[in-house]
Amino acid sequence: MPVQRIKASPQVEADIGRVALQRGPIVYCLEAVDNGGHVRNLVIPPDAQLRAQYRAGLLGGVMVITGPALGLHRMDWRDTLYLPFASMPGVTNVEFTAIPYLPMPTGSQAK
Repeated sequence: MPVQRIKASPQVEADIGRVALQRGPIVYCLEAVDNGGHVRNLVIPPDAQLRAQYRAGLLGGVMVITGPALGLHRMDWRDTLYLPFASMPGVTNVEFTAIPYLPMPTGSQAK
């Protein structure tokens, strides 16, 4: 099954500029614990090759989606007005992991 990027209606203002990842009927999410402590700063390029992989030791055995992303970080930029994109401060290449989105039980402390 291929991994698809899906978008919410523009009427869902909180999701403007964001995509969800879906494989078959399952929607996946990125969690900070699986991605170096941060996810809101990740950008998945439109041409990124997304891969589905089975991880036996995660959640009792589960398919995850992995792929390349850009990690955006605030940087102090003082010495020049322009830089080539290849040397852009505050942009790093990272690999992300997305896990199946599972509803949390009522009263969960998960964040």
